[in-house]
Amino acid sequence: MNTNANIQKINKCGKLCHIFSKIIMIFCIVGTVLTTVTIFILKFFPEHIGLITDVTDTSQISIPTLVIGLCALIASAVFYFFAIRFSQKIETCETPFSEDVIKEMKLFGIVYLVVVLMFGFAGVVFTAVPSVMTIWLLINSFAYGAELQKESDELL
Repeated sequence: MNTNANIQKINKCGKLCHIFSKIIMIFCIVGTVLTTVTIFILKFFPEHIGLITDVTDTSQISIPTLVIGLCALIASAVFYFFAIRFSQKIETCETPFSEDVIKEMKLFGIVYLVVVLMFGFAGVVFTAVPSVMTIWLLINSFAYGAELQKESDELL
């Protein structure tokens, strides 16, 4: 393990992101299960909906809305899965300018783009596009840094 103070900060940041992403992913999975159960009960046993909610009039609950919510939860779980993979690489890297880190960063960026395009309807232009552009800039910067790291290692 590299003892450079900056690398240690990067590793700690990766660990924090790893823990945070796991916690959020667990919430997404629990929400997915609960939403799936609610849809199932609402579709096949609407008279029992009072067991899981105070709403007794099932016309107030929309299955399509629940399905959209379910899709959003699944997309979020997938996003956090890739966030966990990326943060694990950052947590254990000796340099952030390695091919493994860049590969995970690219995967994370692609998944982020897909999730944003699927569910970022209103905020796409003002928030999502700059975010995706920033991630893409970072990926290219890290790729260049990896080239420089490789050249530096070859010179030594």
